[in-house]
Amino acid sequence: MESELLFYLFVIIGVLVRTLLPYLKKKAENPETPFDPKFGYTAILAIITAYIELAAVLVESPYAIAALPPRLAILTGFFFGMGNNEIWNRILHRRGGGRTAKEK
Repeated sequence: MESELLFYLFVIIGVLVRTLLPYLKKKAENPETPFDPKFGYTAILAIITAYIELAAVLVESPYAIAALPPRLAILTGFFFGMGNNEIWNRILHRRGGGRTAKEK
């Protein structure tokens, strides 16, 4: 049970890190920079989809997370959340009207 709780907690922490670090970097360069709420919405979407994906995994193997050592559960949850947020950011926040660099 401890590994599952750590996993769930670190999914949220991974998403928050991926959301807030780029903003804090921009804020350090220009203190007037406001937080764009679309990235907050992306973070919420990333958390929801991470838990949906996890539910799909747990249907197939109910003890997949419980069997992990706590350190591995922390790392897995952190990068699972961070990766989900990165994917949604790339899908939803492309520059140039949704065209890729090759299409320009």
